[in-house]
Amino acid sequence: EYLIRYKTWLEMDCKKCLVDIKYRALFRRALFIVGLLLRHFDFRNPEVIGDLAPDTKDQVYQTMTFFLQREDIDIQANTLKAIGSICIRHYEFMLENELKLFYHKILTSEEAPLRMKVEVLVNIENYLVEEENRMIQQDLEWSKRSKEENLKEMGDVSSGMASTVIQLYLKEIMQSYLHHNLQVRQPALRVIQLVLQQGLVHPVQIVPYLICMSTDCEKLVSHSADKQLLDIEKKYPGFIHTKSSLGIRLSYQLQKILQGDVIVRGSRVKEQGEYPSALNSYLYSILRSSRQQRRA
Repeated sequence: EYLIRYKTWLEMDCKKCLVDIKYRALFRRALFIVGLLLRHFDFRNPEVIGDLAPDTKDQVYQTMTFFLQREDIDIQANTLKAIGSICIRHYEFMLENELKLFYHKILTSEEAPLRMKVEVLVNIENYLVEEENRMIQQDLEWSKRSKEENLKEMGDVSSGMASTVIQLYLKEIMQSYLHHNLQVRQPALRVIQLVLQQGLVHPVQIVPYLICMSTDCEKLVSHSADKQLLDIEKKYPGFIHTKSSLGIRLSYQLQKILQGDVIVRGSRVKEQGEYPSALNSYLYSILRSSRQQRRA
């Protein structure tokens, strides 16, 4: 009710509600609470809805999308948090064109505020984490009930939807990684790790970006990418070779962003006194070993 009232004020261009700290605080609190309610309670269940309208969740979503269109970073960022909570249970909203285009714009635009980029990536990460937990819990329930019921009759419409959802956003998530700020690169890497871990897409389109990530100046990022590349090479021997040239081009793009206006160098000095090593040294070691396998 308060969100709808605040929406009306914004439509009337009420200056007081935009400036007054009290109204802002109430608005943020209302967004947070509504987001959690739709995350933890199933508003498709008549017992949960009670006297509310049957399309309550859709009304909430429409109200949220209105706030997303406001030219106010604070309103947009807090709305994004609430939408992230809602989409954990109601994944279908992530398939809606309006929200999809908004996410794409934030992830790919160089002008998008850092706070917004991070929030979108964290929303997608939280969805994947909760979806994985839900599937694990569902598998445990199935194993208990399978002795008594037919598995075919226990189908779940939402199972496997994470793959459908992530295919709409994966390209933009990977593009968002090419950013100078580690606050963006880290959640982008975590999302990609979850995608690979859950087997939501074939790794063919991710390999070039993993090669790029392995050159990151942040050790936690580069080591994580190295591990993912090694796992892929073990599962698909010689597969990385086919995407190596694109990966090296992306590595150059990343280093150009990180190193700024200076001449881009493809090497790093690990410790003082040591010889410099190639940023793509791990890729070269994989290619060298795969070449020996092909010769054999």
